[in-house]
Amino acid sequence: EVALSEETAASESWSTSLGGMQPSCIEPTSIDRPDAYRIMERKTPRLSAGNASAAKMQVQRLLFRVPKRHHSKLLPPIRFLQGGLWRSVCGFALLLTTVFLSPAHSAQCVAMSSEHRVALLELYTSQGCNSCPPADRWLNGLQDRGTGTNQVVPLAFHVDYWDYIGWKDRFAQPEFSQRQRLLATRNQASFIYTPQFVLNGRDFRRPWKKDGLAEKLRDINAGKAKISITLAQAREANRVRVSLHAANRDASHAHLFVALFENGLNSEIKAGENAGKKLYHEFVVRELGGPVLVAPGKSLEHELEFDLSAYGDASSIGLAVFAENASSGQSLQAMTVPLCTSMSSADSPGTILVNANH
Repeated sequence: EVALSEETAASESWSTSLGGMQPSCIEPTSIDRPDAYRIMERKTPRLSAGNASAAKMQVQRLLFRVPKRHHSKLLPPIRFLQGGLWRSVCGFALLLTTVFLSPAHSAQCVAMSSEHRVALLELYTSQGCNSCPPADRWLNGLQDRGTGTNQVVPLAFHVDYWDYIGWKDRFAQPEFSQRQRLLATRNQASFIYTPQFVLNGRDFRRPWKKDGLAEKLRDINAGKAKISITLAQAREANRVRVSLHAANRDASHAHLFVALFENGLNSEIKAGENAGKKLYHEFVVRELGGPVLVAPGKSLEHELEFDLSAYGDASSIGLAVFAENASSGQSLQAMTVPLCTSMSSADSPGTILVNANH
């Protein structure tokens, strides 16, 4: 993959496909001009019906490790995960029956998805892109604008295809770039770009310029969820075991994903287009498990485990689960919960049973 040449990017066809916006890969622009996007040409041919299924299954590995991050002392909108529900969660636990009252069992936190559809909002961004900071700030401020996780689950995927232009994004992973390519294929787009917002599997242009999110969320939240998800966490030292139960009431196959994300991150950028700036990030996906296939009309149980030793304070970590139509990529349901802080104990084992996203 290569950046668009000046001649190619200046062509009328590209200008038309971007709604007249000038690609920042031609002429670097100030971060005060968020309407300029950084574009990457996608050489991958369109998927045929024969190989599309196989390609989709290769989008994500079941689990992949991420490099150790620098510790961040900044902990801003963790309140996005710490509303009234979770404040009560931290204070109340239901003791299990005696089968769980042995020292061998870890304390568990259990959450169930809402009956209504909760939207999934994905941001594809990069620290090496000078058009991305306004999009990052807009995502970081969702809570301040009154948007809650009972409406939408926000996730920031840092891509790696701009690492070559002077600054390597420490949160970027090639799997995230590949997920964005798959979304482009599903949306019949001939290129990928940053910053890109994707709402329920569909391109969502420039929300920070003309915020139509509230209206779109009302329409999405009005629908009844076609898949129900239960997530249970079991903490042991620096690991968390996640157990999923999903029941698919949709007429199509669904893919289930689990994202471990981190809040309160910041980086001093020393090179590249954002050199000299300090960037702040929320909802940064650090690990992604999936896809797990759920057949129509079927239920399944699945377990996976995350190693937490590379991350900072547990209070800055959250888990997001989302299900999408395996063919179209349309989001069917999403939920997010904070990392369970209860540890296994002979004196106080227990389960926190809640409805997520309320």
